[in-house]
Amino acid sequence: MELLEQIKENAKKQCKTIVLPEGTEERTIQAADQIIGEGIAKIILIGNPAEIQALAQKHNLKNIGKATVIDPESHAKKEQYADLLVELRKSKGMTREQALKLVTDPLYLATLMIKSGDADGEVAGAKNATGDVLRPALQIVKTLPGISVVSGAFLLLTNKPEYGENGLIVCADCAVLPNPTAEELAQIAVSTAGTARAIAKIEPRVAMLSFSTKGSAKNELVDKVVKATELAKQMAPDVMIDGEMQADAALVPSVGASKAPGSPVAGKANVLIFPSLEVGNISYKLVQRIAGIEAVGPVLQGMAAPINDLSRGCSVSDIVNLVAITVNRADGIKTFNKIEMNVLVLNCGSSSIKYQLLNMDAVPVVLAKGIVEKIGLTYGSFTYKPEGKDKVVAEQPIMDHSVGMDLILKALVHPDHGVLKSLNEIDAVGHRVAHGGEYFSESVKIDDEAKAKIKALGEIAPLHNPANLKGIETMEKLLPSVPQVAVFDTSFHQTLPKKAFIYGIPYEYYEEYGVRRYGFHGTSHKFVAEKACRILGWDITEKKIITCHLGNGASITAIDKGKSVDTSMGFTPVAGLVMGTRAGDLDLGALLYICEKEGLDLPKANNLINKKSGVQGISGVSSDFRELQAAMEKGNEKAALALDVFCYNVKKYIGAYAAVLNGVDLIIFTGGIGENDNLVRWETCKNMDYLGIQVDKQKNEVRGKDTIISTEQSTTTVMTVTTDEELVIAMDTVRLS
Repeated sequence: MELLEQIKENAKKQCKTIVLPEGTEERTIQAADQIIGEGIAKIILIGNPAEIQALAQKHNLKNIGKATVIDPESHAKKEQYADLLVELRKSKGMTREQALKLVTDPLYLATLMIKSGDADGEVAGAKNATGDVLRPALQIVKTLPGISVVSGAFLLLTNKPEYGENGLIVCADCAVLPNPTAEELAQIAVSTAGTARAIAKIEPRVAMLSFSTKGSAKNELVDKVVKATELAKQMAPDVMIDGEMQADAALVPSVGASKAPGSPVAGKANVLIFPSLEVGNISYKLVQRIAGIEAVGPVLQGMAAPINDLSRGCSVSDIVNLVAITVNRADGIKTFNKIEMNVLVLNCGSSSIKYQLLNMDAVPVVLAKGIVEKIGLTYGSFTYKPEGKDKVVAEQPIMDHSVGMDLILKALVHPDHGVLKSLNEIDAVGHRVAHGGEYFSESVKIDDEAKAKIKALGEIAPLHNPANLKGIETMEKLLPSVPQVAVFDTSFHQTLPKKAFIYGIPYEYYEEYGVRRYGFHGTSHKFVAEKACRILGWDITEKKIITCHLGNGASITAIDKGKSVDTSMGFTPVAGLVMGTRAGDLDLGALLYICEKEGLDLPKANNLINKKSGVQGISGVSSDFRELQAAMEKGNEKAALALDVFCYNVKKYIGAYAAVLNGVDLIIFTGGIGENDNLVRWETCKNMDYLGIQVDKQKNEVRGKDTIISTEQSTTTVMTVTTDEELVIAMDTVRLS
């Protein structure tokens, strides 16, 4: 019950307007009186004013006079709402005559008020069937972008704090969809995670339930849950989701550790997703009746606005509680910004554009993604993958970034494979910018001053910032009214102490030219450190963390109490680790010697250390670690050497940063190699007993998962954590737009 009181208190702070279309229903009007009296919400009652007044007198209600009463037969906005309904339903043949009739239906009128912004949410169902409540909601308000499924969640309030989140469990679907497909089940999981965040104010740990745990049984029903789990992870990469698993593995730590070792969810799930409606409905009613657990709901989820359906057997208190929940859901949507806020994320290189379109609801959803490559060359390449549809690949001349971005925008609104109706649905654009120098310690909304500083930093980041700026200026021309935000690779590292960033050269070069260590991959290092601490239930301000972002470009960062205190990349991204094609740390005397011997000028020297060195240069095989390992297995000694050098470098930096931090609580592997290459992780962590590092070989056999790979005896926790730099950029873009 403490949660319900907290939900009510949160609601009181929001000043939201909730419409009750069953205004002449006795329990509804009594609940409305209580809601107004307690200040939970502003109330709109739909119904005959005389009937409402008579009921208020009958029950001696003192607050109904403060409600807004709308007569469905003669309200002031009847014509306006009819016009809106015709526009929304014209593809279905809606006539004005039909619309004028429907706007007198309280359920249709309520949803039109929400669509017009005259109300924030709706509660109905005390005398109307679920289908009647949902029909106008689906026709008018519709579902969230990326979501086509409406489902019903319950909040289970137990007296067992060891389960869920201090006794709270959110579960679904218990009310709407009888037998969801894998795709629908994934959407239910994502929606329920959003409900947990918006209403319960908890960070969701989602368990996809089945009668099997991690392959213990084989059946088509299990296969559905396995597929749904993977799809849900793709839809919401910032949410902890795991499965398939049995209920005891999801809720009981000892069982979870035994049946699903290394899972970030097993044993501590606070969100349960049932494989079908019959399982969910039976389960919540059994625990409600036999165990005496308070079941609050159903909360309808997936709708583009909070619309909730009551049981026709509901009590006055049930209505009050559901209105408070509806207010919190409305606030959750606005707080996370997000209803119908689409953010286009761009990462512009000199000859490429990586992009993603995300809808930033309480749980962000990737709507489309892809890449434009070989810009300026004879044959360019364009790849576009919309959510739920086939990939589109085209080869054609792409003369410049303007042409490439035009291709992206046209694909997003294409009649066959587009995910938007018009470009007006793009609310903001976020840009990855490589170098922020000392100008930018955080992300910024782009204006003329920001562009001038990004341009000036092109002198110290000539391979990146000019391309980033080109992307910004191009998008200004194509979408002139859309706000743009710059998110810098370097900003997280602006907390480095001076002793960590000053080079051993005359100090004047720092003062005059800004020559110092800046560091890169900051968005990734920050994201995975915070994500890992959420998974582990740790307070990041109390921990010492080393993050290893290992990909074709690779860097390591020492994080103390949530702040970067040292990092391996330097003035440019070429410093630090041996990488795919970059040399990493190199005696400059050696470079000068090579330049003298080979007659290399500055551009050729730069090309040597950036594009012809690293593991590719050592092996003579490839910068792709999969190809290196294949060559090694065939006896290629240079390929084996390249891998040894790389792992040794990572190990050396971990040791150095353990000294910087005076110990280490957590080591994180992320990036394409860090997340997927178990051999690199194993070789790196081998023989590091002095730091208390023990990696479990079986747990380490994972790819692309958020999981612990160290043994229970390891005093230093070691994890793989999937990064999502695009999501970080989108989140900052939403915050600053």
